Amino acid sequence: MLALLLVVCQGAGAWSIKAHRNASATGGYNFMLYTPDVAGKDTARVPLIVFLHGASLQGSDLKRVERYGPLDAVHKGLDIPAYVLAPQCRGGWNAQKVMNTVQWVKSQHRIDSTRVYVIGMSMGGYGTLDFASAYASQVAAAIGICGGVNAPIDPLATLPLWILHGTADRPVPISCSERVVQRIRQINKGERLIFTRLPGIDHGQPARLFYRHEMYEWLLEHNLNQEGRPVCRRYTLDNRSIRNAYRNLPGHGRTVR
Repeated sequence: MLALLLVVCQGAGAWSIKAHRNASATGGYNFMLYTPDVAGKDTARVPLIVFLHGASLQGSDLKRVERYGPLDAVHKGLDIPAYVLAPQCRGGWNAQKVMNTVQWVKSQHRIDSTRVYVIGMSMGGYGTLDFASAYASQVAAAIGICGGVNAPIDPLATLPLWILHGTADRPVPISCSERVVQRIRQINKGERLIFTRLPGIDHGQPARLFYRHEMYEWLLEHNLNQEGRPVCRRYTLDNRSIRNAYRNLPGHGRTVR
């Protein structure tokens, strides 16, 4: 078994964030893992959210994956009742390596296999849709932000999917998401799809959505046992969500329901 190095960053309550380097995730990535306060309180299995970062966070310094996204949101006060797996890549995401990492985490923790989710932005948005395409029957729901897809689009029509993209995005134009949306709508009229255009929003601004409780609550509404895998349409993420991203966060005071 390869050596496992744990670096613990404790916050308020019993949650923890640990860095796993050279772990037994054979063929996987180095990763940070957030363990929520709810884990270990009883014998119930806990959902898992996979966060795939953008190009600015790639490399070999795992602390980079805490610069924005769900781990930083936890540090800023958001309580997420799920494990959050944040792997780190170099030069783009590989769906098989992401799954290898997920499988290792599942082997070490009481993960609810019916409630595994994936989210990502930019390069991570591509990684999210590629992973969801490859493992559509194992991903309960996915959120792709200002990305696109390199994998086959058709499997994405089978799972609850939320795509968000700014109309003023230059590095990754909104047409990259529109291509995915158009094909899914051709398949089944987008019955499991939510597509949110963000007027006037550029490439970086949507990163603030990771600090909104609505995003995680939407994910947790879904599980693989739901007949027909319907999409939840009760939540809203829009330009206002971006402007008010950090509201209610200070002091570990916001809890995802």
